[in-house]
Amino acid sequence: MQAKKSSVAIVTGAAGGIGCAIVNAFLEQGMTVAAVDITTDLLASKFQSAVDQSRLFLISTDLTGPQSLPGIVEFCHASCGRVNVLVNNAARIIRKSIEETSESDWDKQMDVNLKASYFLSKLCADEMRQDGWGRIINLSSQAGQTGGAADCPIYAISKGGIETMTRSFARTYAKDGVTVNAIAPGIVLTDMIQKTLTEERIDGVVQQIPIGRVTEASEIAAAAVYLCSEDAGSITGQVLDVSGGLLMR
Repeated sequence: MQAKKSSVAIVTGAAGGIGCAIVNAFLEQGMTVAAVDITTDLLASKFQSAVDQSRLFLISTDLTGPQSLPGIVEFCHASCGRVNVLVNNAARIIRKSIEETSESDWDKQMDVNLKASYFLSKLCADEMRQDGWGRIINLSSQAGQTGGAADCPIYAISKGGIETMTRSFARTYAKDGVTVNAIAPGIVLTDMIQKTLTEERIDGVVQQIPIGRVTEASEIAAAAVYLCSEDAGSITGQVLDVSGGLLMR
């Protein structure tokens, strides 16, 4: 099982734990990767020891900027070639209850988690269909199905939107050889999780996981590699739970 070695992939949120693992896994598969994140210094530090720097391109940009998404695609054209794999991994989480949530909170959450994923997918899918082959992978969450915790309703709603978006794009582009799927992690000890949850709360979640441990970022990356492979060519419109059984559906 291998992804196409000729693949050019965009991975957003590349400096985070899951994004970084996916970038490295793609490089190990022989793919060319454009790693996108908002923080230049963090991007550079994360990939200093990447397996093949010649196939890695770092793009520092704010996904909510008016020209950022076309700019990413244009950069890839100039530096890497035509994009045929996209991983929408970038996300933020605002921990506020429904009562505490403002319109500004809503916009900040949705602009990154859902709006940027939608329009970057649209740009890339238009290119992929011209080649008759492409892979779009969206990062969802168990929260997209359960409604999430009481202190992050907007995050959960954005991930529910990601899963609906996945099915919509899958139906639209299936005839063009483009598959669109989502991966829904349970709890992975990324910086975002460790900064927003106490150890006690993390331990409480772990106690609910049938395999008795958190999921590793490398396991999410392995799922992404599979979904990019030729072996996964008939899988589209699906949400793959990689959560140790935290959610079974």
